[in-house]
Amino acid sequence: MKPREILTLTACLVLLQQAPSAAASTNAVPDAKRIVFLGDSITYSGHYIDYVEAVLLSQFPKSEFELINIGLPSETVCGLSEPGHAGGKFPRPNLHERLDRVLMKLKPDLIMACYGMNDGIYYPFSQ
Repeated sequence: MKPREILTLTACLVLLQQAPSAAASTNAVPDAKRIVFLGDSITYSGHYIDYVEAVLLSQFPKSEFELINIGLPSETVCGLSEPGHAGGKFPRPNLHERLDRVLMKLKPDLIMACYGMNDGIYYPFSQ
């Protein structure tokens, strides 16, 4: 497992272990049926979503969850893109361009978003 995957997994598990106490007051997690995951390449790979699913099933065994991964490699929330991204074929995708369509089509009960874990606009170091 790579260091960034360990960090992502650790963050997810810490948050989800808080879920039972948070859920007691909000019912956000156990009442959610459709959970949509937005993010960049780390979300797209799906590894941490598998871990989230395992924790959800262990914490809420009577709940039925539909986890939908719509992570998109290179996607940002800032709208910035470096020249020559993807060999100059297209700029980085921007969540703001597709968010309304995602929400209308998928109608999620809960959204988990993970951006910027390992991304940046990769310009050469300047003076």
